[in-house]
Amino acid sequence: MKQSKRAGGRAKALIPVMVLGSLPLLSPGWQSVLAQIYQPIDQPLPDPNATTIGSRAAANNPNGATAGAAIETTCGTGFNQASSVASQQAFGADCNDLFTASAAGDPNVDNALRRIAAEEISAQNTAALNNTRVRVSVLTGRLQVLRASSGYAPFAALDAPELGLFRAQGGGASADGSFGKLSGFINGKYSKGDQKGDSFDPGFDFKTTSLTAGLDYRVSESAVFGVALDFSNGDADFDNNAGDLDIDSYSATLYGSFYTPDGLFIDALMGFGRTNYDQKRNIVYTLNQGVNGVTSVNQVASSDPEADVFNASLGLGYAVVHSGWTISPTLRLDFVRNDVEGYTESASNPTAPGAGFALSVDKAKFESLTSNIGFQLGYPMSQSWGVLVPQARLEWVHEFMDDSQTIGARFTGDFNQQSLFVRTGNPDRNWGSLGLGLSAQWADGKSGFLSYETEFDRDNVTINTIRAGFRMEFD
Repeated sequence: MKQSKRAGGRAKALIPVMVLGSLPLLSPGWQSVLAQIYQPIDQPLPDPNATTIGSRAAANNPNGATAGAAIETTCGTGFNQASSVASQQAFGADCNDLFTASAAGDPNVDNALRRIAAEEISAQNTAALNNTRVRVSVLTGRLQVLRASSGYAPFAALDAPELGLFRAQGGGASADGSFGKLSGFINGKYSKGDQKGDSFDPGFDFKTTSLTAGLDYRVSESAVFGVALDFSNGDADFDNNAGDLDIDSYSATLYGSFYTPDGLFIDALMGFGRTNYDQKRNIVYTLNQGVNGVTSVNQVASSDPEADVFNASLGLGYAVVHSGWTISPTLRLDFVRNDVEGYTESASNPTAPGAGFALSVDKAKFESLTSNIGFQLGYPMSQSWGVLVPQARLEWVHEFMDDSQTIGARFTGDFNQQSLFVRTGNPDRNWGSLGLGLSAQWADGKSGFLSYETEFDRDNVTINTIRAGFRMEFD
């Protein structure tokens, strides 16, 4: 059986480590000689200078090819096979399996390298960006609600994308100007979507549920400030049974708006958050090594990374009224920085094949800067019970940053701790965002809304969001 061959090979590999230092001086081909000395007789290691296990994966799996090169480099030294540490010997045996299968022409080597390469890492930043963008959308909408209740006519119907409510000015509604200084709100959001896999990033389906609550205070007729707390929970299921990612995030955001009677407004937001990830990466593959038999690997590499998220937004707009419609062109810049701490994976079965391919991953920093150019429409309709407002928002988004990243890592079972690098793909640079909704305002200062938002013209990402909320004035 395969396992007994491995055990016998480890016993044969106990050569004094002091010999290693002299081998480079003996022969230019010392690496191949070393490999022959430290391998089981019945399971020879192909010369790493003659066989590149990652070469066949390079065209459609660059991260797999990089992982293959790292495996070949570190295992070619023979230090893992010579180690007295069982986990390092096991890692060396896992290397041998890959080398032997590659030499036998096994097409499953490509899939094995993809599973080992940990391309799922990039989903951590994708989740953080999606959560932050939804939160920014909620709070910019909240500021539009507050402007709508300011008493300034140009803002009377303009409260998308949150689609919260206002006290209508004129046109069948009383413009009494008596608005509470202190008010609170609560919003619930549900987002669902998917990302198609490519050469660098995995494909996955995701969904997120979040709750935002806040208080704000109108300091004057032209300015308002507030604070909001947000909690969100989400998960992503990777394609091809590659694993899953659970996300819990908490954040606090300060926000404010300054606006003038003629319709000009400036919005600003600044937020800080903490994200806890629970990631499970399935390392599952089967290798056919010809006369040496078949090896099956079935490991779950688990980790719980944490990240700090900072975001800031600055927006500018101008609201005008025409034939009962409020029309507002807008421009906003959004910045997000996601600092993911370093972490180490643990294998589900430390004594089984593949356990050494769990990773220690370096810390990483992701930054995104987007411009959002668009316009918003609102049309108030007086009802016997209050005011009903259908609304729409259309924006075009451009990403200036969020470039491809290279994240360092090492195999936990590797004696040499040879570095390998996981590369993320480039983001979409341009896409659209559309929001539609309906809001209602009652006479006692209470209001509610329901909205639907979607992003379009993205190469690999589809996302849809439903939001609902309630607002109440306190004085």
